[in-house]
Amino acid sequence: MPGLKAARDTARLTTDSYTALVRERLGAEMPTLRRNRPYMHGERTVRVRWSRDEPAIVHVLGARSRTPQM
Repeated sequence: MPGLKAARDTARLTTDSYTALVRERLGAEMPTLRRNRPYMHGERTVRVRWSRDEPAIVHVLGARSRTPQM
């Protein structure tokens, strides 16, 4: 599909900069006798600024994690 690839490349080459808000969540559960209990949980939010002419900038807006109490 040469038309789609050409459109993608054109869009990529005409983008000078962008800003994105990136959110990530991760977690794991561990089975116990009664039910699945959260074993580990974490979240992160960052703002990314990318520019063709300047270095990328990443600002961590927030992060948290929780591990089980042993």
